[in-house]
Amino acid sequence: MKQKTTHWLILIAYVLCLCFFAFRPFQPIPGKRYPSVEKGLNVSGESIYLKTGVAAEFSKKDALKIRSACMASDRISIELKIKTDSLNQNGPARIITYSREAMSRNFMVGQDGTGLTFRLRTTETDGNGCYPSLVVPLVFEEGRIQHLIVTFDGKKTRLYVDGKQHPKNLELGGSFDNWGINHILVLGDEPPGGRPWEGKIFSYAVYDRALTDAEAVKRFNGEPVGSAVVSTDFQSLKPLRYRNIFVSKDSAAFTAIDAFANIVAFIPLAGLLWMVFPVEIRRRKVEPVAFPLLMGGCLSVLFELVQFGIANRVPCALDLFYNTFGTLLGCLLMNVVFKMKES
Repeated sequence: MKQKTTHWLILIAYVLCLCFFAFRPFQPIPGKRYPSVEKGLNVSGESIYLKTGVAAEFSKKDALKIRSACMASDRISIELKIKTDSLNQNGPARIITYSREAMSRNFMVGQDGTGLTFRLRTTETDGNGCYPSLVVPLVFEEGRIQHLIVTFDGKKTRLYVDGKQHPKNLELGGSFDNWGINHILVLGDEPPGGRPWEGKIFSYAVYDRALTDAEAVKRFNGEPVGSAVVSTDFQSLKPLRYRNIFVSKDSAAFTAIDAFANIVAFIPLAGLLWMVFPVEIRRRKVEPVAFPLLMGGCLSVLFELVQFGIANRVPCALDLFYNTFGTLLGCLLMNVVFKMKES
């Protein structure tokens, strides 16, 4: 009896452990919840005003234009004319991002307090463009319109503030061959929410080349420097439709390691269930396999459904397959062990 109780406690501890890793956000986010409905955009003729729960997304056509042009050149410049509402925004708060969710992006310009963060995915960074990334302190000033340009010329990322190059830059090589194809271009937040930015954007542009020092000065003065891939057109923007589920082939988001982890995590389930089974059930042909598979499938479905409401967690239908396959492997393994004990 004592041994059976121990087996049940181990099984319960195992399920609770699975729940912890399935339900925890990738990063703690104040407020946790995020909007699930579209809200109207506050657009005037000269600016767009963004706040928590109100973000804007570009058309898929514009996003793909940027991806195609920048992948062909392996160069990029992002120009923004903005005024932040607060210096207490962090995360970083996303001013502009071309991403899938908080852990997978092609590029992002964000605000973290008074500092600016520029993340750019290349073949020499992680899938979030975070390691390494350009982090520049003391950039933002509350209540003042600022002109910002970040560039990548294949060797360095640079920041220009009001036409002047900031002394801090980042050595960064690589190409854009690993850019995700299912990412969304957004002003003011991440596609699943959780990283809102509050302030006004007066203009924006994305170029498929690195602007020079002289061109940065010209843009600050409002002079043309050649065509951008995408430039200011507030009327073409739509309210962000917050997305909480993606089934993706983006290798940076769903890697072999991710698949392996989802399979291995469910292998012990069958063995732990077998330990609490009565001996007569273990000797049957169907129940020792069917019941663990049913439990594994139900747990996986529960995890994916609950992740809809957890900031920065992105449910994936492939996880259902991985989890169930892991449970099946566990059943086969326990069947071999049980037969060896019987013999």
